[in-house]
Amino acid sequence: ELDKLLFKAQAAISNALAKRAKGLGVKEENISVIPNGIDFSEIASGIEKVPNQVLCMGRYTWEKGHEYLLAAWPEVVKVAPEAKLVIVGEGDRRKEMESLIKELKIESSVKLQGLIPHKEFMREMKAGEIFVLPSLAEGLGNVFIEAQACGTVPVGTRVGGIPDVIQHEENGLLVEPKNSEQIAKALKRLLLDKELREKLAKRGLETVRKFQWNKIIADFEALYERLG
Repeated sequence: ELDKLLFKAQAAISNALAKRAKGLGVKEENISVIPNGIDFSEIASGIEKVPNQVLCMGRYTWEKGHEYLLAAWPEVVKVAPEAKLVIVGEGDRRKEMESLIKELKIESSVKLQGLIPHKEFMREMKAGEIFVLPSLAEGLGNVFIEAQACGTVPVGTRVGGIPDVIQHEENGLLVEPKNSEQIAKALKRLLLDKELREKLAKRGLETVRKFQWNKIIADFEALYERLG
């Protein structure tokens, strides 16, 4: 019976995927958008923000767009020389990223962290002032939800489900994909404007509540009742 309901529901985790399903022929009235959630119990406590720390987390693969972030970074440190960029992850593009960091002469302010346990990553997220990931493709982007839940301001691209999480100038900043100039501008704004950071972080802590699992479960229960 549950399988029949799931088939009828056609639930998508983001509006972008719902639009794709519609394009594949699924009737709009049969599509429900119910996002993924995160475990709020994993949010670390008692950790102070590290001034000027920018965090990035994502597999070192093409769809995460790290090269556009690295290309933006020299412009960032020109105006915020104390800024540090920590990139957590691993993947087949690590050597390319290491070469680009050397080529851009930003070794002193960029660290490739490698893979770390999720609990440790959440501590890093809590300590960061800004989170950035210039994705070229993203179904939803749970990591942006985690950033908001940690009081860390996210910078993401206008692709996939990211705009479902980040509302530009309200709880984070959005940039166009493959645009290093916009990435640099967004990071410089946040690093130099404490009032803006605090405003966006505070609003993010409010809007992120919709990604609590108890709310998402309630949405699924309501959907099944309607279909059943």
